[in-house]
Amino acid sequence: MSDNKDDYIQKNLEQALEVCGDSEFLQKQRSEYFSTENEKISVIDQSFPPVIQKNVITNSHPINQDKQVSNILLSHAQEMGLGKIQQETTILNTFSNNDSARKRFKKIFFEAGLLQAVNSAREAMQYESIQEIKISLLPQITPIENSFFTSIYKFASALSAGNGFSPEVNMLAVITATGQASQGRYFTEESGWYEKGVLNTVFIDDSGLKKSFFFELFEEPFKNFEDEKKKEYAITGLEFSTRKKLAKLTENKLYSKAVNEISKSIQTNTEDTETLIQKWTDKINSHTEKSMPAEPRIFVGTGTAIKIAKELMLQGENLVSISAEGGLIKQICKWKDKDLDLFLTSFTRERWSHETDKYGLIYLNNHSLSVLANTQTKIIEEFFKNDDFIERGGMSRLIVYNADAVDFKGCIDWNNKNFLEAKATYKKKIISLLSQHHTQDQHRKLFKIPVDSDAIRELKDFESNTLNYIESQNNLPIQLISFYRKLHGTALRITMLLHIWMHNDPCEHSINIDAVKCGIHISRWLCLHAFMVTQRQEMNMERIKKVAQCLRDLFKNGHDEPYITARKVQQKCRAVKHSASMATDCLRILAQCNYCREVGMTEKGSPVFALHPAIYPDQNLF
Repeated sequence: MSDNKDDYIQKNLEQALEVCGDSEFLQKQRSEYFSTENEKISVIDQSFPPVIQKNVITNSHPINQDKQVSNILLSHAQEMGLGKIQQETTILNTFSNNDSARKRFKKIFFEAGLLQAVNSAREAMQYESIQEIKISLLPQITPIENSFFTSIYKFASALSAGNGFSPEVNMLAVITATGQASQGRYFTEESGWYEKGVLNTVFIDDSGLKKSFFFELFEEPFKNFEDEKKKEYAITGLEFSTRKKLAKLTENKLYSKAVNEISKSIQTNTEDTETLIQKWTDKINSHTEKSMPAEPRIFVGTGTAIKIAKELMLQGENLVSISAEGGLIKQICKWKDKDLDLFLTSFTRERWSHETDKYGLIYLNNHSLSVLANTQTKIIEEFFKNDDFIERGGMSRLIVYNADAVDFKGCIDWNNKNFLEAKATYKKKIISLLSQHHTQDQHRKLFKIPVDSDAIRELKDFESNTLNYIESQNNLPIQLISFYRKLHGTALRITMLLHIWMHNDPCEHSINIDAVKCGIHISRWLCLHAFMVTQRQEMNMERIKKVAQCLRDLFKNGHDEPYITARKVQQKCRAVKHSASMATDCLRILAQCNYCREVGMTEKGSPVFALHPAIYPDQNLF
């Protein structure tokens, strides 16, 4: 084939591609791609710490051998006298080259966007100094511009000013107590997705620091309410007792009259006996007084699972535990089979029943058994040894917070104005919720809180990102997998409780997307604590310092990029070479010390961290 013919074919092929590709399709796709990716980059910048995030770049719809384009290419190829094989080869090569160009374009754009996020993070970090490496920095949460988060964090900070504990600890306690005070009577349900407005929050503390006065603050309104209910019961209980005795005397007299009349009827055959028996049965039943109600209780006591289940049945199927010693948690960690079911189903809406010799049939329709407690690492480790608990999703029922002595600031000021106002607000809210929702009626009414459609979509996207993260990680502990899989549910429960805290009548207002974003932000932060608790033996100071040293060594050896990937650290640092997830989590802890900042993911799913501008070989940072 002559050079002129080759030139003519190439010209026509390019013309066909331009007409049917660039003009009508490619330009549109590029426009959409730029718009979409700019949105994604803005999300990356705002999300911190993005523990559960997978930045997946969607393909920009390659031509896929569009028939219109193929036909034009084919006609030109035939016109030039190309053979069949030459026709097919030319067309395929054209599409292949175009697809390769598109992929190169995407890669360049992706890297440009990531670099933009890196530069933004480094610019922000240059005004902040690198801190000493401390695992104790882990509990800190990054504030976000969100009205719900700002409100609850400000309130928690006011409590912190008085009781000396971090705002994070106070925030979790307020959120959990809100669910306990509403007695598990609020729920959401959208398209078969059900979540109950209750949480179980456990602070893990091996420091030996007494937290009694901290829990007393959150327990106080519950205790005051219970005391008032018991006083009322003491008065009405006497009335019930007197009425019961009188009813019994009346009942005995009616029995005597019934026996005499029925016997006389049988002897004289003057009245239908069965009708007469039914008449007297109804009359006696109408005078029979019901048994006295149980003494009202708010708090669950110690005892067997069966005993607790019986008490739940008598107390409107709701009991709470607020304890500095974690008494109930110590019990639950040893439960198995039907006993463990009692705790697991209290988080959902599953029924629970058990036939006993002592109490007869115990049945629960929609019970709640909520925990706010402090305990030691060894107790949580008992949970991890309980295969039944782990395999049945027990970790998804717990919020675990890695608390140590650093959470206590040692600056108790009971007379702090902000603290006193916050304490009064908390007490008023808890008493109000208890007054509205406490009941001993086992068939209590439940209340559904509506959720906006865009808020549901936000949660579904969060769920999808979480599942993608799980799939991208190797050797994740089963405890963490369980926690991560239900993380979107945890986010919704946190959101629901914030919604209840903010509104006097939660059902009159739907849960909006701002509230959901706040719940997601808090749940992401809790992932760090779940990791620390489940991997406490693996995640130690020495390992983290080795990763920090690795960052410096990389620069010594010619690494001149302003960012680092978790996979790169895994490859270069022996301390984490067997676990990509551990490399990631070490970097995330270093981010809390301002060594770096997470900004997104590579195309292959490895987290990317912008490095502090001060990390260079001539700086003695370690």
